[in-house]
Amino acid sequence: MNYLFNLLALNKIRGLGPVRIRQIISQFEDNQIEKILSEVNLSSILSSSFREEYYQLLKNGLERTIQKEIEFCVNNKIRIIPFWSAEFPHRLKQINDFPILIYVKGEPILNPAKSVAIVGTRKPSPISLQWLEKFMEEIGDEEIQIISGLAYGIDIQAHKNALKLRQSTLAVMGHGLDQIYPRQHAKTSSEMIESNGGLLSEMGTMTNLHPDLFPRRNRIIAALSDAVIVVESKVTGGSMSTAQLAHQYNRDVFAVPTLPNIKSGCNALIKRNTAQLIETGSDFINYMGWNIQTNRTNRMRSNLFDNSLSQEHRQILEIWESNNQEHVSFHFDEIYKKSCIKMSRLPQILLELELKGIIIHTGQKLFQLTSK
Repeated sequence: MNYLFNLLALNKIRGLGPVRIRQIISQFEDNQIEKILSEVNLSSILSSSFREEYYQLLKNGLERTIQKEIEFCVNNKIRIIPFWSAEFPHRLKQINDFPILIYVKGEPILNPAKSVAIVGTRKPSPISLQWLEKFMEEIGDEEIQIISGLAYGIDIQAHKNALKLRQSTLAVMGHGLDQIYPRQHAKTSSEMIESNGGLLSEMGTMTNLHPDLFPRRNRIIAALSDAVIVVESKVTGGSMSTAQLAHQYNRDVFAVPTLPNIKSGCNALIKRNTAQLIETGSDFINYMGWNIQTNRTNRMRSNLFDNSLSQEHRQILEIWESNNQEHVSFHFDEIYKKSCIKMSRLPQILLELELKGIIIHTGQKLFQLTSK
């Protein structure tokens, strides 16, 4: 019997839960778990009540169910990672009820240098979306992984902004990875998988959607993060739950203040001292003690010394390098005035820098540096 079969079987016994399963497995040495689980008869290590549940599951086709799940994961490149694996997220193991296994699709870094969860309302105001885009540009750094739940509103916009900035982004799902909810976000999830990000869940495939599963998802979002940022929220709901859990897990929690009585969940978090008030990326960077500006500046200066760049290329890049303006977007007309390059030459030079991946055209004749 494969160890994975018995691990999945334990995970399907109602009422057993991750804490009790780990208590059962804790009698084995870490380097012996897979060998023993491959050989042991589960009924011999279960108490009488759970043994009866296990027998009932076997009668109802447990073996076939698990075999189908393993085959689905193999065919769809979904990895099943047990808690004793070195790849299992170390941040997740810091909470008491961490799952005994996780399902992962894509190749996200599960133990990134820095991780930030961004959550909020499903119906954000345009002001909140503008704030979020600017904030993420200000903290843009390839070392930071952006985590959220792929939900409508703030969640999906955080993922999309991360993709635009070429940051790894991870979605924690409240259901099995055989489906995407909401379906409208399937395209974004595929882009995440293709861009060093991915999807993560503790739920097995064929797990039906149910509201009770999302609080469990929220605890994983909170646990995986160094910091949780709430951008616009009602006083109740998933974002508030994630913030409260993060606070309990000793994660840093931040909230963007709003006008009174307008989705004032963020204000409530600040008043309760559950979250720090945050207004800019600089606020966040300073509080966390992260040296993000320096990383971007070093990349900027390495571009200036790139031997493949012409003097005209460097003239344009020096516009951003001066006065530490790496995060600023410049209009074509402003670049023309500052660079003193002929109008007839400028479009070609900008295109060459774009093809080199150094700048990006964001629309309306605006250009900015890429995050790499």
